[in-house]
Amino acid sequence: MREPSAAGLRLCSVHTAQRQLALLALTCGLAFGAVPAAAQSTIEIDVATGIDGWIQPREPYDLLITVTSDVLFDGTIQATMGSIVVATAAQIPAGTTKRFVLTMPPPNSSGAIRVDVLDAEGDRLETARVTPRYPVDEVLVGVTSGGPRNELDQLRTPIVDRDIVALEVTDDQPIGVLDYFVSRAFGERELSFVEAGGVLVTEQSAPLEAIGVSSGDVDRFRLDDGEILVVDSIADVATYGELLIARARGSAPLEFWQSPDQGLSDAATNAGSGGVPELPWLFGALVGYTVLIGPVNFLVLRRLRRRDWAWLTIPAISLASLGVFWVVGGQRLEDAGITHATVMIGGEEPVERTAVVLAVGKEGSYSLGFADAEIVYPATLGNRFDEVGRPIATASGQVVGKDVRFDLQQLGFAGANAIGPPSTTLLTADDSGDTAVDVTNNGELSYWAWGVYDHGTITTADVTLMPGSTVRLDLKRAGQGQGLDTEFGFFLGDAVINQLGLFDDRAWRIISPLGNAAQFAFEGSLDRFVFGFSEDFQPSVTLDGQPVSSEGNALVIVPMAGQAGSGGSQGGSLLGIGSGFVEPSGGPGFEFVSTDEMWLGYRLPVEVTSARLDWIDRFGAGQLGQQAWDWVSGALVDVQIGEDLDGRFIDPAGNVILRVGANKPEFEGGFVELPMSPTAFTLSWGDR
Repeated sequence: MREPSAAGLRLCSVHTAQRQLALLALTCGLAFGAVPAAAQSTIEIDVATGIDGWIQPREPYDLLITVTSDVLFDGTIQATMGSIVVATAAQIPAGTTKRFVLTMPPPNSSGAIRVDVLDAEGDRLETARVTPRYPVDEVLVGVTSGGPRNELDQLRTPIVDRDIVALEVTDDQPIGVLDYFVSRAFGERELSFVEAGGVLVTEQSAPLEAIGVSSGDVDRFRLDDGEILVVDSIADVATYGELLIARARGSAPLEFWQSPDQGLSDAATNAGSGGVPELPWLFGALVGYTVLIGPVNFLVLRRLRRRDWAWLTIPAISLASLGVFWVVGGQRLEDAGITHATVMIGGEEPVERTAVVLAVGKEGSYSLGFADAEIVYPATLGNRFDEVGRPIATASGQVVGKDVRFDLQQLGFAGANAIGPPSTTLLTADDSGDTAVDVTNNGELSYWAWGVYDHGTITTADVTLMPGSTVRLDLKRAGQGQGLDTEFGFFLGDAVINQLGLFDDRAWRIISPLGNAAQFAFEGSLDRFVFGFSEDFQPSVTLDGQPVSSEGNALVIVPMAGQAGSGGSQGGSLLGIGSGFVEPSGGPGFEFVSTDEMWLGYRLPVEVTSARLDWIDRFGAGQLGQQAWDWVSGALVDVQIGEDLDGRFIDPAGNVILRVGANKPEFEGGFVELPMSPTAFTLSWGDR
């Protein structure tokens, strides 16, 4: 056999090498081509909240997060809203879909929430965003599947001209944010919605007999705080333009501080020592160290005639001092301070809102637990600074059951909020007429400051209300110190501070935020209530699983409802304004507006057939001119202060609509900005 030549060997070798290189390139190309495919996310995420993003402005809300993973996932689902981070551990088997629920604090801005899926190392695998919305000027109408959503979405409200936003509602969505709910059904869901103040639009054929409404009985029916509108067919939208009037609701929070949680967190932070654990011995220790390493060391070495030992003694003294500082300081910094602030609101649906702030002096992991709470979520602490303006660390929280867990990298603050039923017996008050109220303390708390709020006038007692005692409080009357700049005004915290002479900085930093928290916790306005501040209350809180006590204040508020038989009165709720702005910064339930006109809504007890229009001059703006809506003629009618509004101005559900600043010549043809207060215009009936 012929041997191949050297040239043939080289050629064969070249061809072989080329084939090998091509194979290697193909293999590498396939491999590198597969890397992006393998690196592509195997995670799919979907985020939803409320009804198409619409949520209640003063309440915490749930993010419903649906995650699908092709491979086993073990990591974290994390939601970020501004400086707030809420996270939960997540484990998803390969090829499955799981739903996670993260409870977010009440919204403090209109920005989007970013939801991240993080692996065990904290690397982001997938991201989604959702933007919560809350109604300000809109009227929200929920429609079940197949309802006239598109038709309703084109309408505006009569009388007070506002946008109607129609939303399709599914069975599993919360409907508390709605003003109206259009549905053929009438079950527990619809009943709860009406009892909470909503308006149900339903048909004659709906099963309403259980609540006393038979077919063809009424067109508009009052039930608790809400209404039922009975129509021939919910598909017939011809009459909707007259039925869907603007509803009275409290203003949405416009700024970060205008939320219950912010006021509670501020009051809790300022309670107790109000800061990170201090080191009072540190200055003296530094002085002692300086003296020891300087004059003392020098004198000792000179006496021993061993000044050259300084190179050894100075490092030794420094290391020894550092060790002492470390041990003593570490023991002191291990302390954790717990403070709280609580608002408890009584009534038919009592609620307790608590903020707990944890101030720690050492890095590490901490957990705050709330055994009795229904809803738990991390607090909004905002930016904190020490006395020289340096930022203090604040930590985001991971909610696990009823616990909120924090990782602090240095000394600083962390906090959590809880909402649930009141854990103590609240105050009670019996009306003794126009001039006095008997206040009874049936609980175990003593109230160091307490009083009565009556249509913008606050009367504060100067005696402690002890458990088991009843005290008669003589009420101040309208005109006795009315106004923003007086001690008897309608700022709850300011009135207590001024009337009791609590002119110290700590009182302003605790009592005023608590009053603000109570104000923004109200869904609407409270015209009359008894209130009390107590330092005795202890929320059920654990730190790292162990029960702990905390310093702080609780503000208890119990509504006092006027009865139609004995008389009563009601302040207006803001329905809308002309040009200008709203400033919800007064006391509980109080707003003032700077505008050329405002629309007010009232919902009187169904027994009331006539009500007198009263007015308190809070701003010195003079009588502005008023018009009330005549439901019979379908027109606005001029009315005067002191005039009785009869049944023409009160619809079957007790609704009254008033327009202020509308029928004076100076309001025609130009903008006249005047300060007004909705609570300054009251409707009174009976003996009041």
